[in-house]
Order: sequence, then structure tokens, then C-alpha cells
Amino acid sequence: MADPIEAERITGCVVGGISPLGQRRRLRTFIDSSATGFDRINVSAGRRGLEVRLAPLDLAELTSARFAPSPPTADKQTGVPEDALPPPL
Repeated sequence: MADPIEAERITGCVVGGISPLGQRRRLRTFIDSSATGFDRINVSAGRRGLEVRLAPLDLAELTSARFAPSPPTADKQTGVPEDALPPPL
């Protein structure tokens, strides 16, 4: 996922309203592989609170996206992947 500030700068949209559809310029897009387990998924329609529901394969076709597994989540303070951190005491 892109850094929120960088995403806003590149797209001209605010976080929460950045749609994979209708970008000013085509951006490389990835869809989490788990989306294929659903008949339909919701994505931003370009404004906060406005969504469009479509099949994951249709979204991939419309955006020239690739399916990929999610990257591991990272600790917000350290940037270290959560699965690399020691367990809490």
C-alpha cells in the first residue's frame, strides 16, 4: 500500500476517496488475492462514503490489476513487520 500522503499527492484525491477506477493517469494496481473468494467486492467510487460493487475479476480487467497476496503488516512506530517482532511480555 502507498503512503497516504504520497497517495493523495499522486492521485489528487483524499484518502478514503481514492478509487482504482477513473484515475487521471493509470497507476500500477494490485488486488489482494483473497478478493477472489468473493462474488463481489466494494471499492471506492472516488468520494468518501461512495462505493461501487463489482466482481474482483471485473475490477482487475478494468484497472489492468494483478492479484497478489497482502504484504505483512508493519508496526506503525518501527516499520518492522509484525510477524518479525517478539511477542509481547
